Amino acid sequence: MLKEITAALLGSDVNVRLVSSLQKKVKQKVKALLEQNAGDKSKEMNRKHLIQKVTVLESPSTFQLLAYEL
Repeated sequence: MLKEITAALLGSDVNVRLVSSLQKKVKQKVKALLEQNAGDKSKEMNRKHLIQKVTVLESPSTFQLLAYEL
C-alpha cells in the first residue's frame, strides 16, 4: 500500500525528499500503532487501514514544507 502511494506521488513529480520524509513518518507511526494492537487478529487488514489513515493525516504537515521551499 505504501509503495503504491509513494509511486503515485513520485509519478506526479512530487519532490523525492518530501516523499521520502512522508514514507518514513508513515512507517514509524504505523509500526507504533501496530505494536499497541499486537493481539489483534485482523492485523493485515488493520495495517492497510492504518497506512491509509496515517498517510492522510501526515500529508498536510509534510507538504507544507513544499510551500515554504517555493
